[in-house]
Amino acid sequence: MTHPRRSAPSLSTGWKLFGELELPPDQSADQKLNQWLPETLNTLNLPASLVNKILTAAQQAVERARQTLAGVPARSFCLLFFTPESNPVGGQTWGFFSIEKMAGEIVRQTAPLPTIEFYLYPEG
Repeated sequence: MTHPRRSAPSLSTGWKLFGELELPPDQSADQKLNQWLPETLNTLNLPASLVNKILTAAQQAVERARQTLAGVPARSFCLLFFTPESNPVGGQTWGFFSIEKMAGEIVRQTAPLPTIEFYLYPEG
């Protein structure tokens, strides 16, 4: 079953969807995230230290989501990763920020999935 996700930035905002991962609200999410995220970020040629920071931030966000969804039967959540619409030049320093969208009527199965959005951008 395809679940609706929370609204994502439109193409007119300057961001494009780089990666999407739907996770269950249980411990199996950790292994899935730990495998998927480094492989996905590898295509950006980011420094290992930044990949580790993003992974740590994602792990912490997943744990907060898991706590938020505790008691909600079988409700998954979604991680979305965005990069600038324009292709950044290699060798730049990158930064990131995240937005956690967990509020609302998450119990309803027809409601959008709770979402954690990560925005990766070249600095400067």
